[in-house]
Amino acid sequence: ITGTGTLDEGVSSGTYNVDVSVPVIGKVVSHSDSICGDSSFDIKVLGVNVGKVSIHGLTCPAAAGTLSLEIDALLNDNLPAGIGQATIAMTATDQSNGKLVCMNVEAKIENGDIVV
Repeated sequence: ITGTGTLDEGVSSGTYNVDVSVPVIGKVVSHSDSICGDSSFDIKVLGVNVGKVSIHGLTCPAAAGTLSLEIDALLNDNLPAGIGQATIAMTATDQSNGKLVCMNVEAKIENGDIVV
């Protein structure tokens, strides 16, 4: 999943936040990290590790111009019964707390594949 946009000014640092929610249970993960570089975190539902999210962030310092952020979501076969979809919400701010990104993704599993 790739989010693109335009930076009005350069970015030297910043923070992203990703929330993962599933039906019935609600928010199962809330993770924050640097918007610069790559990072990842596990998705746990009811204490069971069911997948991983990887964020491919900016190469900082990033000059004004095109912004591109990627999210990779991998789910494994440990999904508890009834958990076949998720909402992934991402926001990010720059070094001055200015808004960089707001992205909401609805994902579900169909025939063993993740569909967004």
